[in-house]
Amino acid sequence: MKIVILADHRWNSGAKTYTISATLSFLKIYELLKSRLKDLEIKLYVTTFNGNNGVDYYEVDFDELFKLYKEGKIKEILELAIEKNYHDKSRKIGLDDLLTGLSSSDFKFISSAGFGLFDRNITKENLDRILSEKGNFVIMVHSDLDGNLLTDLWNIINRNELKNIREETKRKINDLFEKRINKGYLDDEDQKELISLAKYLFFEDNEEARELREKYEWLVEAAEKELHILNRLKYGIVMFPTNIVRDSNERYAEKVTGSKFRKAIVLDEPMFMISLWKNYKDEIEAYKDYYVNLYKEDKRVKLIYNGRIHPEKGINDVVKLYEDLLKEGKDVMLIIITPDMREGSEEYEKLKEIINKYKRGEVHIYSEQMGNSLYVYPLHLIGFLEAMGELKNTTYINAAYIESYGLATLEALILGKLPIIYRKISALQELEKRGILSNELSFKTYEDLYNLVKKVIGEIESGRFDVNKYINEEKRKELIESTDPEKVAEIYAEIIYNYIKENYNVNLENQKAQEDNVNS
Repeated sequence: MKIVILADHRWNSGAKTYTISATLSFLKIYELLKSRLKDLEIKLYVTTFNGNNGVDYYEVDFDELFKLYKEGKIKEILELAIEKNYHDKSRKIGLDDLLTGLSSSDFKFISSAGFGLFDRNITKENLDRILSEKGNFVIMVHSDLDGNLLTDLWNIINRNELKNIREETKRKINDLFEKRINKGYLDDEDQKELISLAKYLFFEDNEEARELREKYEWLVEAAEKELHILNRLKYGIVMFPTNIVRDSNERYAEKVTGSKFRKAIVLDEPMFMISLWKNYKDEIEAYKDYYVNLYKEDKRVKLIYNGRIHPEKGINDVVKLYEDLLKEGKDVMLIIITPDMREGSEEYEKLKEIINKYKRGEVHIYSEQMGNSLYVYPLHLIGFLEAMGELKNTTYINAAYIESYGLATLEALILGKLPIIYRKISALQELEKRGILSNELSFKTYEDLYNLVKKVIGEIESGRFDVNKYINEEKRKELIESTDPEKVAEIYAEIIYNYIKENYNVNLENQKAQEDNVNS
């Protein structure tokens, strides 16, 4: 019985965090299923970007990872994944090898519905081979696909690079974007409007469409592939991190393809940080002490932003917020944790300018591009978050306009017990409804964000701040259990086993008969 994992490591973001966490779960899945499925073999394939704007494919030695797992070397496995994309335990393969491995498997687990996007090697015919009508696959859809498309269009028109774009088209896109911010999702009419706009801009013969296709060919190609993937998902099992994300994508899929998903599952995503947190407490304690000592003498309120430096993640709002707070006389510290901020970048220079202008405030940046990433060394990040929570003068801000699940946000809540100020968008709304995030700390507009942060700063500075007011400890503990990769593995294993049992019943019955004969 052959099970294949396709792990997309192309972006240093929440998608990669989930992919690594799911792979860690599969090490437990192998342990759970190898006694139930005869001759079980698990293959792990990883896709990465190369230096020539292309995509490379690797086959990872899953058996070597499993040896490390059995020896309790979780840290070593994650270092291989985070720093080197498992390259030390893998071999480079061609697209044909990848397609053969995927198409010949009995079951496949695909970490992201966007696996074929931004990869010109993979054609629609390739996608059909992978997402076959057998339906022998699980694929994760992290975010609202309609929101991804809308955000891409919104970013493009607001760069002012399209000279032929009409004001009416700009207005329609901006209006839809504003509606999504205010409601946290796109309703049926909004989705219909978005689909109509996309068809007009991507496929019709007019000045606007021709210019957009010429300058943003990659977006048109990605959108076409995403729609094709959406149409193929009806055959397999589709997994979502929240009910709201499932509902949004199901409505969108029905409008685009004419059918809903055959089988949709809502399940918390695994978080590899939980595995580290449980297995390396002594080492984490040392890092926590380091960060406590680094920050304890600074009594200023601290604001944490964790995410990519991209407009969709709300970085521009965070920079504006910081300037407005300093302008009003607040002396606060901003801490940015990111994979991609670098010295000399627009945001970096803007923050320098703000500090120089108001002669107060301080910004600390932890970035892979600056050589001091916390995510490359996740035990440091856990220690940092624990330290910030212990200091009782820090809050976390998620200002994203689009969010798949909020893994980094949940890490701050679970590991640091930090209060979370968040934009009321679809994925985070569900966490609020479950009691995981506090309704009192949600916002929609920039003005709401500014007033909310001022309120929390006032509570901290006056000594009235009580973290228990904003964190439901019982729900936090439930979340720790439901995101533990080993606990999630038990659910994944049952999903896979039940599919194989239903579709390969003869094989399993023969195996059981053979085992009974041996036992007798």
